[in-house]
Amino acid sequence: MASVAFLLKQVEKLLGEDIGKVQDFLFLSRLLWYICGLALVPGRKTVRRMQKHLPDAPTDRHGIERVLKNPPSFAPGFLRLMGRRRLAAVLEKKRHRRVSIIIDTTNQEHTGKEIEGAFLFKDNSTNGYILGHRTVVCIALVGKTIVPLGCRLFIRKEDAPKLGTPYRSQIDLAEDLIQELPPFPLGNQVEVLADSFFFCKQLVKLCRSKEYHFTSRAKTNQTITGPGPGRRTTIGKKMKKLFARRQAKPVTTRVRRRTRTFLTARRLHTFRGMGLVNVVYSRERGKKHKPVALVTTDLNATPEQVIQATGRRWAIELFFRSCKQDLGMGHYQGRHWEGVDQHLQLVLIAHLLLSYAGSQVQPDVGKSTTGDSLSGLHELRAGRTQLQQALVADLLAGANTPGEARATVKRHVAMVFGT
Repeated sequence: MASVAFLLKQVEKLLGEDIGKVQDFLFLSRLLWYICGLALVPGRKTVRRMQKHLPDAPTDRHGIERVLKNPPSFAPGFLRLMGRRRLAAVLEKKRHRRVSIIIDTTNQEHTGKEIEGAFLFKDNSTNGYILGHRTVVCIALVGKTIVPLGCRLFIRKEDAPKLGTPYRSQIDLAEDLIQELPPFPLGNQVEVLADSFFFCKQLVKLCRSKEYHFTSRAKTNQTITGPGPGRRTTIGKKMKKLFARRQAKPVTTRVRRRTRTFLTARRLHTFRGMGLVNVVYSRERGKKHKPVALVTTDLNATPEQVIQATGRRWAIELFFRSCKQDLGMGHYQGRHWEGVDQHLQLVLIAHLLLSYAGSQVQPDVGKSTTGDSLSGLHELRAGRTQLQQALVADLLAGANTPGEARATVKRHVAMVFGT
């Protein structure tokens, strides 16, 4: 099939000599077929549409689940290998000195009590409780290029013994993803960006041991002391006192395509188990939002640099949106948690391969600061266009007359768009 051959060609380009490390090419071709289905027909009816698009592969639900479950350890190593090669190529080509490693969690809603690993949890995006899975994802942001590096499916402590897997908390999963990061060339400044949930001594100590800067937000109930010996207080009380006494100074900087003015106050505080941390208390001028405490282990960072670093974390939200809307991240139809995990890994592989293919025909010139350029969506869409052209070649291969070609294209367009 031309569409699978197109993706295999991207794999060979990306891995180069390391293509020999892939031993099971038959299983790789099945995974690439599944990636084609994710990229071409994302949606709730993915399996049924795959049957019409890709008739030569096992497209019933049980056949797909057998492909995804065996072997369950193939996709994570494959994603890690390709992510490293892609990141090295981007760093060599663009010569950026700053690499932003962004870690965050995403939720996938699923229905049905028989799905393994699914549980009822609070979803902040809907402000309610949903039944589904939670995943910890790690990506690298270099300039405006996003490179997926890994993901881990979170299994609750009470479910881990029943599923035969060791329990790992979300903090432990984030620690594993940071430990698996490749060595970076000398001269590159590496920063790890996360939300307030991941601001803990376990990850701060790990980043300091690797000489990474860790930037996040602090919770208002966290206890702090001053740079010297002094009375203990909390972030919330310190923040309230600073803004009540008008000790915050205005700072103007560009964040997420807009020039904004913030009232900021920079202090050095000691957190329990984390040592001395640079804290920037910030509130956007003219907004009624409550102030926030931005923290970083870079003690020399200015308020402008900390605010800009926090703004770069928005790239992973755009990444989640593209994976869910364009690649069917939440549309797994099996029941086993190994298949769910491998499905998530393959979504990230699809994003990586299609973005890599699109970067060759539509390179990021770095002049635009639109949302699509920031999230790398222009590269992803260019890659999907090439994959669709390969699919058209598959569809028209059996058409002997122009009339048959028009009928085939019309039938598949009606099936994809539901017309």
